[in-house]
Amino acid sequence: EINKVKDRLFSIVSHDLKDSISSIKGFLDLLKEDSISRDEFDELIPELSENANNASLLLFNLLNWSKSQMQNLEPNPEMLNIQEVFQTKLSLIEQKAEQKRIVIIDETQRDFIYADKSMVEIVIQNLITNAVKFCRVGDIITVSNKDHLGKSLICVEDSGVGISKENLDKLFKNNNFTTIGTKNEKGTGLGLTICKELVELNNGRIWVESTVNVGTKFYIELPKTKPAETN
Repeated sequence: EINKVKDRLFSIVSHDLKDSISSIKGFLDLLKEDSISRDEFDELIPELSENANNASLLLFNLLNWSKSQMQNLEPNPEMLNIQEVFQTKLSLIEQKAEQKRIVIIDETQRDFIYADKSMVEIVIQNLITNAVKFCRVGDIITVSNKDHLGKSLICVEDSGVGISKENLDKLFKNNNFTTIGTKNEKGTGLGLTICKELVELNNGRIWVESTVNVGTKFYIELPKTKPAETN
């Protein structure tokens, strides 16, 4: 099993991370060798920044996923305010959303869930980053939470390009599955694999509904109280 984990990690690193870093190095080499003018390089800065962001997010996901796989990570649940988690994570994607002129609608409300805070933060960050990735200029992202049958139902919704039925079936199953964002943002299927694993570790479930050219809704259901112990 450990060897399988290593194979998956090396596959991810060799494709996504290597490509991003090689691209960054290539841009810098062009400037160093005076192969392009400063003005030409300035035009390439957005793509350079995107590759750096992708490498950073991939490392973030990779470290957390490998940690959970290798150490049989146990959640450390506590009562936490889901609204505060959203506010923190939304602030991290504000700049990227502004660049694509995406409208962020925060409909979250103060409500407590019983879960591991760091794990929930990883899940929320991945979902809102994905939403930005697949939104077009002027699209809308709406985040919300509500009480549903005694549990907290969390939703990250976007009016972006949507996901085909074929790709929906691959989302949580294939670590190497990836698609390109509306501004050629690269990514990896690793993030959603992590989301599923971490949500389930916290006695929750995650699912997605999507229509091509209409948008996507990711739902997370998590407990609001400590589950009753069974003998």
